[in-house]
Amino acid sequence: MPSSTSPNLRQRLAPVLFLALLTAAFLSLVTAAHLASRPIVEQSRLRYLQRAVLEAAGWSVPPRADELADLFASRARLLPEEPDGPFAVVQDPQGRDDRVVFLEEGRGLWGPIRAAVAFSSLEGSLAGIAWIAHNETPGLGARIEEPEFRRQFRGKRPPLKLAPLGRPDAGDRSTMQAITGATISSQAVLELINRAASRFKPSLEHVAPTEPDMILSL
Repeated sequence: MPSSTSPNLRQRLAPVLFLALLTAAFLSLVTAAHLASRPIVEQSRLRYLQRAVLEAAGWSVPPRADELADLFASRARLLPEEPDGPFAVVQDPQGRDDRVVFLEEGRGLWGPIRAAVAFSSLEGSLAGIAWIAHNETPGLGARIEEPEFRRQFRGKRPPLKLAPLGRPDAGDRSTMQAITGATISSQAVLELINRAASRFKPSLEHVAPTEPDMILSL
């Protein structure tokens, strides 16, 4: 005798099976979209990285992606991955190794601050800094993007310390001006620069130093 519960069981399972098939289809679409967009995301990430390295080294970066890639290929040399090693060496317009660039990270207010930090291959002083990524507050911590803030680091000699608030550093090469109201962001920048500086001297074996007058503008 057929069970009277079979139709009820099928009715109860039907929505479950439908939802399972719908979920599988949705996940397949999401996975396909992710795989399709991955090359675009990676290319965008690479452009941000190349731009930051060149800007930190003092090069004026072209707006077009192909020109950016050509400039990076002609002037930057990636180095083998080593613990605490530099990321790249960047040449000056005469083709001489001129800047040693490190990738560093600091803990900002809303997440990590990632930066490219460049040093003069001869003097050991800072040549420049450029941001790869950050989530700092607009109008406060995000002011680390401002050219005036970034320019202050050229020629500085780490380890750096924060200058007293409201008192200019008056040419002191070992201090940096913090951003008013953005203590955490300023401290994060200070610490990542000092960490990069601690890795600089051992990296000199990778470069052929150049004359001291090659300080390129941001």
